[in-house]
Amino acid sequence: QASADIYKDGSLIARQKNHFQQRASGTMIVGNGYRNTAKFKGFAIKAVSRTTRCSSSSGYGANSVGKDELYLNANQGSWPSGAFCNSNTNSISLPAQKDYSISVDMYNIKGWKGVNSGHLGIGWNAEDKDSYDFVYFRPHSDSSCFQTGQMIKGKPSWHNKQSAACNGGGVRGGKWFNVKVVVGQASADIYKDGSLIARQKNHFQQRASGTMIVGNGYRNTAKFKGFAIKAVSRTTRCSSSSGYGANSVGKDELYLNANQGSWPSGAFCNSNTNSISLPAQKDYSISVDMYNIKGWKGVNSGHLGIGWNAEDKDSYDFVYFRPHSDSSCFQTGQMIKGKPSWHNKQSAACNGGGVRGGKWFNVKVVVGQASADIY
Repeated sequence: QASADIYKDGSLIARQKNHFQQRASGTMIVGNGYRNTAKFKGFAIKAVSRTTRCSSSSGYGANSVGKDELYLNANQGSWPSGAFCNSNTNSISLPAQKDYSISVDMYNIKGWKGVNSGHLGIGWNAEDKDSYDFVYFRPHSDSSCFQTGQMIKGKPSWHNKQSAACNGGGVRGGKWFNVKVVVGQASADIYKDGSLIARQKNHFQQRASGTMIVGNGYRNTAKFKGFAIKAVSRTTRCSSSSGYGANSVGKDELYLNANQGSWPSGAFCNSNTNSISLPAQKDYSISVDMYNIKGWKGVNSGHLGIGWNAEDKDSYDFVYFRPHSDSSCFQTGQMIKGKPSWHNKQSAACNGGGVRGGKWFNVKVVVGQASADIY
């Protein structure tokens, strides 16, 4: 309804936003002014389903759901060979230096054991209706509330899979709940009713395209509403000029311009979080090279650093460095819900000397269960 997929010899070459209202009417064209002649054959217009691997009763406004709600009836075969009944993909063009979010409200109608049984979810990074990253939810199991995986050429797969209880409690049939996935270049943050439940490594390349899904093989019906894909910034509380390769820095360098408000109310301009899955019995390290370009007193003034144990872009432990003060070279603290805090704070001279603007220096933090060593 909102966009068109364009194929050449069977290969998808573009997804184009519709300018005109959807109507099943078309034409063949040749541009004037270039002494151009051409011929065409086999012109055809056909109705196509808005869903894949679903009952023919599926659709917007079907089975007495609201006209803006999508009804999906997953009755095609068994699991896992039947894979997912899913909507056809929706997508947007993603601007440079932007990640994206994909969100929808979903409602389990019934499954093989009634209203509180089923497998309903959302897909992202969709190459097409058969290939995407996904998460689905189980109304019948609080201990394994969600499950991540991939659809690869029409078959469910389980690279870097996760399944666990949901922060904030499980899901229930007969009630609406919201799912939002914020998709970065390497991983996606999955939220249920506003609570972060998982960070999932992307299998497919980041593309702002997604779908709604219900697992076949479980007599499962569900409905969805408010499906939306939006571009989101890769940075928080920063100038819009910030980003990878921005302002003439290297394409693999992140430029941050902290010009949003005053300290401390403006807090930190920071990148959105990156994460890995941590194996059992392991600590982790986080490291980066950093370079102060300038501050309020020139190249040797500023407050630049690194955060760890990030719950999200607004809550993490941190250390920053002061190129303008050797005696108070570093400062530790916390960001708590977007506000700087100073529990167990430390500030002192740096072993090996202070930091200077206009030069690269390296910071590494080795994070244990109770404390972190800063290098």
